[in-house]
Amino acid sequence: MKRKTFDTETWIGQGEALLKLGLNVSKENTIHHETMNTIALNLPLLRKAFNAGKKDKAEKITNELNSLNSDIDDKVWKIWTTRIRVKKNNEKKNTVRLENESLTYVKDYSKAKKTTVNSLLKDLNHEYFFVEKSQKKYLDSFIELTVEEKTLFNFICRKLVNCIKEKEKIDLTKIALEARGEIPVRGNIYQFGSLNHKIEPTVNYTKKPLKKVLQQGSIIYLVEPLPRRILRLLVLLRQRYLN
Repeated sequence: MKRKTFDTETWIGQGEALLKLGLNVSKENTIHHETMNTIALNLPLLRKAFNAGKKDKAEKITNELNSLNSDIDDKVWKIWTTRIRVKKNNEKKNTVRLENESLTYVKDYSKAKKTTVNSLLKDLNHEYFFVEKSQKKYLDSFIELTVEEKTLFNFICRKLVNCIKEKEKIDLTKIALEARGEIPVRGNIYQFGSLNHKIEPTVNYTKKPLKKVLQQGSIIYLVEPLPRRILRLLVLLRQRYLN
């Protein structure tokens, strides 16, 4: 009986899991054992071809891997395919469908070229694309930002990425201050806060940080709090990428 076949991405993403299951089965000198060794040799070649953009070569290796499916031990095959099915179901539950606004452009372009949308898309469905629900929250929150807030947020993101790359300590108050055109002074202590105690922060920031003298005699430079919409985006980013 011919078993189910899988696409290139599935083999790349789940092939190692199959090897781990298959090599633990003590069936040396059997077709199953030879199959596992063949898969172990082909997976790196498939990944290399796929990453290099060699579609034809990757498809050829994928077909070779699929031709080995019937030689895999029944128990190993059942466990592996069940895990793939469960993973795909979980991914489906955690995704939402968004309309692709670029489809309007494709339709207009097809009319100008006197051809059809299907011929341009080559039978691929680009009317919708799928994103994770957590990413949908991020996209919705980003759309709510004003132009000034988007500029501020983009600057903060670039600084955060640089800090992570350089393995530097992240000080959001200093980054926010720099995003507003001020250069943080080395040795100064900065803290989010405002003397006017506004409940809802705005994008109308003061050019210089305010000063507040503490009882101990030290000075803290108050930085206008970030808008709540930006803070919500930063929390979503942290949940998605840093946890």
